[in-house]
Amino acid sequence: MIEQLSLIFSDTQNRMGELIIDGFLSETYEFCNELTTHPVESGYSFVDHIHNKPISLQLEGVISNTPMSFIGVNFFNGKSNDLLSEAFLKIEDIFAKREVLTICTSMKEYQNMVLETLSLEKNNNACLRFSCTAKQICVVEQMFIKIVEKPKIKRAQEKVKKPKVVPKTLEPENIQKIKSKSLLHSFIF
Repeated sequence: MIEQLSLIFSDTQNRMGELIIDGFLSETYEFCNELTTHPVESGYSFVDHIHNKPISLQLEGVISNTPMSFIGVNFFNGKSNDLLSEAFLKIEDIFAKREVLTICTSMKEYQNMVLETLSLEKNNNACLRFSCTAKQICVVEQMFIKIVEKPKIKRAQEKVKKPKVVPKTLEPENIQKIKSKSLLHSFIF
């Protein structure tokens, strides 16, 4: 039984473009966790955190010149019926531009996928066979916040300039009074 799967990608006109895959040969889903382990003295390790790694898809599919869902559509739109060349250029362009995709498989729709590897093979102008690996990415937006500056704290007080002390001139009478009160003067004289 052949089912359809599609790679949906955003193109430059801000709308969703769609590349239809006629059939898939295989779909491989890979889910991984990373465990943080810490060994202890008794010989055991304990796990204190489990981190989900990105989902990875491995897809093999076929695109032909006569897709099952679009027979005759291109003829009426005035476009070429060489869908292989168009599909080849489109999928090559998606890979080169590193576009973020939505991949719809027979099991589930996966958002924010990026092609990690891509292999294309053309068979006698009958079909374009491809295999690719896609990983899910986490799209984040950068946010800027304003940091309020704290007032500066003075660590030491500024020095206050004191006026210079000018020595007083003493009168001879005052000099005698001061000398008489001095202990050193009493021993010497």
